[in-house]
Amino acid sequence: MKLIIVKNIFNFLLINILLIINYIVKKIMSINTPIFSIAKDLNVESNRILLACKKLGINAKGATKRLNEEELKKIKSYFQTGKNVSDEVINLNEVKTKSSSKKIVEKVEIKYFANRLIRKS
Repeated sequence: MKLIIVKNIFNFLLINILLIINYIVKKIMSINTPIFSIAKDLNVESNRILLACKKLGINAKGATKRLNEEELKKIKSYFQTGKNVSDEVINLNEVKTKSSSKKIVEKVEIKYFANRLIRKS
């Protein structure tokens, strides 16, 4: 009887601990904001935010990177103060060229036999 009570108490405590951990993780994840949602809020492309992160010394390589509150304030102030205007002029004047992609064609010698097809690779 005592063993069953101890097991039930242990299960109850374990479930509550897991719920608390889950709550804390969700809170932490909600504090950190991904770059693509910041871009959506500021009405700019996420590539521009990545460039701003690079200039501000924030380590961000993709739009799914999450920024904490301090980094978010830096990015918002960067775009609100207009310090990025000189960079925008340079970016607008740059000419984008498409690099010609060469298709690599591999020649495969195929030998036919009466009852099957064998490919030599």
